Amino acid sequence: ILLNNKWQGMVRQWQESFYEKRYSHSNMQSGMPDFIQLANAYGIRGKVIAPNDKLNIQQELIDAIFTPGPCFIDCQITKEENCYPMVKPGEGNSEMVGVDKPADIRN
Repeated sequence: ILLNNKWQGMVRQWQESFYEKRYSHSNMQSGMPDFIQLANAYGIRGKVIAPNDKLNIQQELIDAIFTPGPCFIDCQITKEENCYPMVKPGEGNSEMVGVDKPADIRN
């Protein structure tokens, strides 16, 4: 399953969160491969699921999952969809944003 916001998602998220929305070379709409044709070229069924389709998204996912053989699902999401946890620039993995801090085990 590809969660496709047509951007380099984490790069766009960093540009939005830490660089005052100065987007640079992270929009992939121009030049983005046709993932369904690419999947078909390898003999894999491909399916696009978009939130603006008048489809039952849950049923579409079930149909794709229970298709015999592999199925590539291009699940289109909004540009603004963010991914957490994430690490701020210059910080370590122990300082992630979007997760609760672990309890101090010494207490």
